[in-house]
Amino acid sequence: MNRLKLKKVSFKSWYKNQLTRSQKIFFFAFIVNAISVLLVFHGLFALLFKGRDGLLSLDKFTNQTNILIFFFSLFYVFFPRHSFLKNNKFLIACITYIFITFFVYNLVSIANAVAVIVAPKSILAWSYTRIGYGSKATAFLLFIDLFKHLFNPIVFIVCGFFKFVYDPNLKLKKFSSYLLPMMIYPAIYCVYAIVTPFIYKQENGMTYSVYNVATNTKDHPQFAYPVVFFLLFVLIPVTTYLTWFGARKISKKYEQNQVVINPQN
Repeated sequence: MNRLKLKKVSFKSWYKNQLTRSQKIFFFAFIVNAISVLLVFHGLFALLFKGRDGLLSLDKFTNQTNILIFFFSLFYVFFPRHSFLKNNKFLIACITYIFITFFVYNLVSIANAVAVIVAPKSILAWSYTRIGYGSKATAFLLFIDLFKHLFNPIVFIVCGFFKFVYDPNLKLKKFSSYLLPMMIYPAIYCVYAIVTPFIYKQENGMTYSVYNVATNTKDHPQFAYPVVFFLLFVLIPVTTYLTWFGARKISKKYEQNQVVINPQN
């Protein structure tokens, strides 16, 4: 009993005295992000259990970004002086990537749902039961989808901007120094999405595409290529700029809150 009590007090003391206000906020994000990672691996193991290729889960941008933000929260809460966190590049990248996950998936889901009502014979209406929330066969799968595409991204984005309220960065570098490194991962991912339909097939022999028609450059190039290039050369840069701009504005507004993270943490 005494040992259990000692551990509880120790955690409380660590949380209260060792963490800054922004780290305390991200401790909540860390828990939420960890749950999302568990849900990602649930999907992976479900595929493997059925004898299917685990790549069908791991190559999804949603799953990769949900794992990525978990690692940011982990480092920021437990290893706040790590070089990964320098100049907030990791944070701005994570906010950008997870926003893309949130924005694109929810936009597609809403568009599909509206199309079912206003244009039932359109390709968007056809996609309703294949892409987005409407494609989930059970309540649990819908919960997983909502958690990874809605709840987890919103929690991280909100916590990410609150970080600049309680721990402002007054030395953010110019926009280009953030954009260029952040384009590397999306560029590699887009190359993967483009070439995959040409080299990988499903078990039934049909073309495999990471995101169905949207990335099927082999069978639907007239649609897939514009989508991929729009995401890479428009949505990613614009979102990165808005994230960087927001971080800079918030940091300047709350510069009086600037703190030094406890070196013993």
